[in-house]
Amino acid sequence: MPIHVPLDQWRPGRSVAHRCGMAGSIGAFVELSRKTREALELPLDVPLRAFASVSHVLAPPGVNADKDDYILSPGPPDVPRVAIYRCAKLKNFTELTPPGGGKGPTIINDHDIAFAVMNDLKQVSNHIPNPENTKQLVTLDGIHSDEEIKKIVADSAPVFMFGRKTGFSKGKLIDISRATISLEVYPNYPFYFRGCLVVKSNDPKMQFSVRGDSGALVYSRQRKAVGFVIGANGCITYLYSAKSSLDYMGLNLL
Repeated sequence: MPIHVPLDQWRPGRSVAHRCGMAGSIGAFVELSRKTREALELPLDVPLRAFASVSHVLAPPGVNADKDDYILSPGPPDVPRVAIYRCAKLKNFTELTPPGGGKGPTIINDHDIAFAVMNDLKQVSNHIPNPENTKQLVTLDGIHSDEEIKKIVADSAPVFMFGRKTGFSKGKLIDISRATISLEVYPNYPFYFRGCLVVKSNDPKMQFSVRGDSGALVYSRQRKAVGFVIGANGCITYLYSAKSSLDYMGLNLL
């Protein structure tokens, strides 16, 4: 499988994985708020490089992920699982909770987000493919508010993704779901989620996203962030709002 983001480029869609997990996508490069730095006991006056993806990529279920675990980029199976690809340390993540399986209450997850701080000050960017000319890269220009996302749904406006496995894809944001959905976001680990944004592929014969795209950024024609992919069911892809996800972690787009 081709690596859609070259190894010398650090931008959304790059392959990334927990040191014991399988690869998904870097969603966006971010800055840590002062409050977040203080909570993590990170220096306030030292430049940092950090990126966000979904929790089930950076802190996958079943590996007992913990703060300061190594993150690899690229991640397996795109490259061997070797130490030279250690690029960052996991700093915070949502603790995804699986269903009770009849042994307890059903737990519903409202977020799926994590971030890692890079080992050094690499040249990074939030460059994304231009929807009008995908061979051209443009800079992500902010993040959509909840009200703006509602308008995108009402207008049936197009949205776009650039993921580690699919590369560039097109779809429509068709719903802000209040329903609870079940997704196997990691092999043999189904989870319940609610409050997801729902995207449908433009092409009924192709999926908007597939396994391995998790964490990928979805954005609008205005080059603003809409959300991060958490999973898919056929031609339907589910994501969590970029704004609510980054706010939850105390992050801002770089």
